[in-house]
Amino acid sequence: MQALNNITVVDWIVALLTLLWLIGIVTVPWNIYFQTRTILVEAEESKKRDITVEEENISYAKRWSERALVLAVALHLATALGMYFLATFGVSFIGYFGAGAALILTFVRPIARGYRYVRERLATIREEISYPREDIVSLKETVKEIKNVVERLEKRLDTSLEESWAAEQERSLEALRTKLDLMRQRIDDIAETNKLDHEKISRDAQNAMAQAMADAAIVNHVREIVRFFKEA
Repeated sequence: MQALNNITVVDWIVALLTLLWLIGIVTVPWNIYFQTRTILVEAEESKKRDITVEEENISYAKRWSERALVLAVALHLATALGMYFLATFGVSFIGYFGAGAALILTFVRPIARGYRYVRERLATIREEISYPREDIVSLKETVKEIKNVVERLEKRLDTSLEESWAAEQERSLEALRTKLDLMRQRIDDIAETNKLDHEKISRDAQNAMAQAMADAAIVNHVREIVRFFKEA
């Protein structure tokens, strides 16, 4: 309680900076290290299944795995030593806590990440048993083929491309519509001409009938005249 009452502004600043620094060294280098280890393990699994893996990528991951491990341990040790000197030279007693935390986290972080790695590895093994990697690769190839087919279909159905099938069909339909319009117009013209011809034939027939009736009337008159003269 006495120590808490003697906390100064410098102690608060040191504590805040120490906390941020510890979060940084616990997160960044260790994340890089464990991520590269995961990549290397997956690369080995892929090689066992004759899946092509770039050796350059594997070498890159190995280099960063080694660098990240050395950097993480070095930062923990350097932080612990630096915090101890801060406390020893009387800058802030928080340095003792920071030094202890840095040393403890050197082991706590790998242990916690190791537990997580084992759990993830077991989940991966279970997934591979249920869904073998060969099946996943085959499925990816199938999806890739389907994607290529869809892209080809999109190009064939894209009316904005002059050489596409859809554009050709659109041009053919337009030409067919033009021909149908011309044929419809021609049929209308023929129908109109046929109507006029029928009307003319009907008038001619009526005129011929009227003329025949008139001729018949004249013939009757002539017969009457002839009969009159015979009887006289």
